[in-house]
Amino acid sequence: LLAVEIVLGVQKKRIRRDVQCLVYAKHPQTRELLELGGIRSDLVIHHETHRMTTLDRAIIPSHRNPHALLDHESRDFFRKLRLQFGSSIAGRRIYVSRAGIANRTTANRPMLNEHDLIKALELEGFETINPDRMTAREQIMAFSSADIIVGPSGAAMFNAAFCSPGTKLIDIESEPNWIYAHAGFFASCELRYGIFVGKVDKTDERAVHRRWAVNIPALVNRVRAFINS
Repeated sequence: LLAVEIVLGVQKKRIRRDVQCLVYAKHPQTRELLELGGIRSDLVIHHETHRMTTLDRAIIPSHRNPHALLDHESRDFFRKLRLQFGSSIAGRRIYVSRAGIANRTTANRPMLNEHDLIKALELEGFETINPDRMTAREQIMAFSSADIIVGPSGAAMFNAAFCSPGTKLIDIESEPNWIYAHAGFFASCELRYGIFVGKVDKTDERAVHRRWAVNIPALVNRVRAFINS
């Protein structure tokens, strides 16, 4: 979201279009999103968070809202990207998987029974997507084409900003820590959303981002009810 603040600053000419931007852009999708927003990739400097960075002069934008709420201008930015790069045809039922991320590291709160959840949702007509393997354009296309989205909370679910207003979304939270911010984000995107909370593995001694599981029959029951509502 902070990258969007930079784009909006450039678009409103508060920042020159030829100025270099220091931003966390480890993933190619981030650079692509910035470029779609009007910042050339050759002007992006990746912020390496484990190093000290010295700047002579800098403009440092802050979040417009600390609670992940999108204001009208930010929402309009995502709307324009949806209209330009998204789908004009909706109807898809999408499950947003984090399996690829969890398989690469043990620090990303893996859902212990996600494979079983995917199989259960496939029986309900859902297709599974893995945003970490998709380009930014592909993610915009997928989220803009959905009637309902289900997925565990995380960076990928912030693609909900590209959903059309009124899209149904069920956010599966592993822990209660970030529900307030996530709920505010979905509300500001004008989505019909619900929150479903899983259960952490008590043998995982980490303070946050612990292993967890979800009550699959209960979740599927709520998904069915939400679809028919």
